[in-house]
Amino acid sequence: MRIVSAVMFAFFVYAVYVQFNDVDPVLWVVGYGIVGIVSLLAAMGRKVGRLAGLIAPVYAAWAIWAVMRTTGHWFEGEAEREAGGLIICAVWLLIVAFTFRRPRHVA
Repeated sequence: MRIVSAVMFAFFVYAVYVQFNDVDPVLWVVGYGIVGIVSLLAAMGRKVGRLAGLIAPVYAAWAIWAVMRTTGHWFEGEAEREAGGLIICAVWLLIVAFTFRRPRHVA
């Protein structure tokens, strides 16, 4: 799973890079950058499940809001691409949350 996290880190670094050409780059650079940092920490073997679990609902809500702004032309509109990116972020954070959580101690 650490290799997958490293690949996702590279994906989000690329996502950050292409946002510098966007109309509102700061929002998207920070948005993708946060998920990229979580991916990097996961690739390094850190237990980031709790952090990802706290952040995932924010991205899920943001994705829902973005989907509600779409026109349904998923590969043509900016709003659709933004919603798709947020869905990828939310799903990846949920995967990290359940994969990289700390084991519970049984007393």
